[in-house]
Amino acid sequence: MILLRSWLSARDRRALMLTVALFTLASCGQESTGLPAGPGHVQHLELTTFDAPPVAQPVTVAEFIPKKNDPDWGATGTKRGEFIKVVAGPDAADRLPANRIPAMVAEGSEPLTVTLKKSIDPGSFNSVVVGVDTFGALPELLRVSILRDEQLVTHSRWVECSSTPVGPVHFLFPLPALRGQLKHINRIRIESRGLTTMMAVTSMAILRNPLEKFAPSTTAGAAMLSLGSEARAGWPVATHTPLTAAFKVPERARLRFSLAMIPILRRPNQVPSIAVHVRSQGMEPQIARYSLENRMQAPLTWHNQFLDLAEYAGREVRVEFRMLVHPECKDEGWAFVAEPLVSVQGQDAPTVFLITSDTHRADHLGSGSLVQTPNLDALAARGILFEDALTATNVTNPSHVSLMTGLTPRETRILNNHSPLLPKAETLAERFSEAGYRCFAAVSAFHLQHTESGLGQGFDRLDAPVRNQRHGGIAAERLSHWLAEADGEPVFVWLHVFDAHSPYEPPAPFSNRYWPEGTDAFDPALPLGYPASISPPAHLRDLRDPAYARAQYRGGVDYVDQTVGKMLSIPRMEGALIAFTADHGECFGEHDVWFDHAELYPSSVHVPLILAGPGVAQGKIFSGASRQYDVAHTLLAAAGIGSAGFPGQDLRGLLEKPDKGPRMLLAAHGMSAAISIGKWYFILQLKDHKEWSLKEWRTKHTFELFDLNADPGCLQDLSASQPERVKVLRKRVVQWLTSAPEDGLGSSQAITPEQAEDLNALGYATGKEPEATIWFDPDCACEHCAPFAGAR
Repeated sequence: MILLRSWLSARDRRALMLTVALFTLASCGQESTGLPAGPGHVQHLELTTFDAPPVAQPVTVAEFIPKKNDPDWGATGTKRGEFIKVVAGPDAADRLPANRIPAMVAEGSEPLTVTLKKSIDPGSFNSVVVGVDTFGALPELLRVSILRDEQLVTHSRWVECSSTPVGPVHFLFPLPALRGQLKHINRIRIESRGLTTMMAVTSMAILRNPLEKFAPSTTAGAAMLSLGSEARAGWPVATHTPLTAAFKVPERARLRFSLAMIPILRRPNQVPSIAVHVRSQGMEPQIARYSLENRMQAPLTWHNQFLDLAEYAGREVRVEFRMLVHPECKDEGWAFVAEPLVSVQGQDAPTVFLITSDTHRADHLGSGSLVQTPNLDALAARGILFEDALTATNVTNPSHVSLMTGLTPRETRILNNHSPLLPKAETLAERFSEAGYRCFAAVSAFHLQHTESGLGQGFDRLDAPVRNQRHGGIAAERLSHWLAEADGEPVFVWLHVFDAHSPYEPPAPFSNRYWPEGTDAFDPALPLGYPASISPPAHLRDLRDPAYARAQYRGGVDYVDQTVGKMLSIPRMEGALIAFTADHGECFGEHDVWFDHAELYPSSVHVPLILAGPGVAQGKIFSGASRQYDVAHTLLAAAGIGSAGFPGQDLRGLLEKPDKGPRMLLAAHGMSAAISIGKWYFILQLKDHKEWSLKEWRTKHTFELFDLNADPGCLQDLSASQPERVKVLRKRVVQWLTSAPEDGLGSSQAITPEQAEDLNALGYATGKEPEATIWFDPDCACEHCAPFAGAR
């Protein structure tokens, strides 16, 4: 038996072992007996501040510029660590020696550092601004570390830095943990990840930012605060900045909310608490007080609370949340009020359930074939199975962004796993929240957490692994508890499972289910069963027989089915509106793509899609073309809350009127684009590239054409024998790419708009917004484009 190193922590392994028992308990808690007749409903409250003091501004405490032979500055690098002068402007005149500015430079092939050696009181600052240039064509990841001698005190998050034509750009690195430091520090170090080979630091400035800059930002509405794996939406509250909301109280209403300390802003001996005041004209105010964690060593948790509002039925009320600390405490207290809502429980409380199975191929569905999926088969039998569903792209975050917004990556311009969705986007969860649903999400990959993906917007809660990934049963267990808590209230729930994805390590008894006992796929005596030119990830680096990966993948799909089955056994799911689909597929040698979902061939983008529940036809199989990212529009329409203005179409209508239009696809990082229309499938490469999973390089502007009716696996390229068809489809892809909107919906991790505004106010240049990506130059005259000149 082969045992791969587990990527689960001990805590997650224990959680997984408890999943079955907890599901049983949660399911028992779902019974709606005792709930009043009538519909359940929730109203989300928008909290605002009142009686707040004027907002303080950041202050520059000191600025440091490197000088020649300055002992306070140092750099590391195998090639160079020295003082030079760098370009500081875009024009030729700026490149004259007189216009160059001093910099400390590190150069080499390994991670680089530039260090300022100064003894500084850590209580005097809480942010560092660095002027830096990394010179490379690729973005670099940077962070600031604070040291006492060579002992690490704290460090910032990694941020992305891209070189610009104007030279160095300033980046802000918040360091709120310095607030609790008493001893002087003596080193400020800027570090790179080593993605580029040269880094020049032109300045370091230490800033004192007001504490509200470190609280979750609510400039675009409710913010997300994470405690461990669990993030909730709400508003920060401070000693001098109380929160309030006004509303009319319906019959049978309760005020629900949750409270927590903000980890980076907590201070010792504050004896913190939140006082909640409920006021209505002509009545005595109701005041409740809730204590929070006082000891710094105490782990922080969410405190779920509610107040009965029965005596205020039919009246206008004003609720206030006030942060309290011990009278002798001089430090301002900070806490967080999450998911404030007015709840009315009822027996009629609809449930909408969206399940996404990461890396799930369409051909791995249906018991008796490659896998055993009795629960998904049963779900399909009571709804519609869409046999020809394509995703908009082949990478996790962009595909989920499309799923939640109804937009393709051409519109969102999100094509990687680290560009969060901007708040200006409208999401499926926001629509359900506005319609009176509580919205919960539990995902199984760290890059889907809100800070990485932006997909938390609209959700009251989102639970995600802090690092790496976890088994789907752990995410499902969290959702089952939340569903029990929301008994009698409408809910929209999203479950994301990751178990079909590499590293192909399903839990027992699914691991090795499809692999012969006693056979070692890692035996070095075996011949290498895949091209030597690919570079497998660490967990597969010693694999000799690739059939093992495929076998483990099948076991992972079986485990996904079991997880889905346990969720569907919760009583309120009996009448739920349910959609099951995937973000992309996986390749095991098809088109010389190994253990990955690179490229836009069907094995990477053809996914399962099932729709079932109220308003959905039963026992139907639709074999025509469908799009995975139409699921959001469909759920809104089927739930009866209105899909007007939301992109996409209602998939249920395809049964009567199939869609004959094109399906457009754009690959991760803009590597390629494709069109599927009728029986034809056309792929156009947009960049020269060879990812680790590819046997050979893909060449920019080459293309392939396939007949899906005769060749569903896209194994025979017909482009040479179908020149007119190629001309037509290539033109449509090029027009689609070149007519893309300039403004996307993705943000950079480098700097927030609020940070940029603060830096600009202090005189620090932060650079311009990156220009819109040009995926295809219609005037290209390369050997592959020249034959189509004039065909645009």
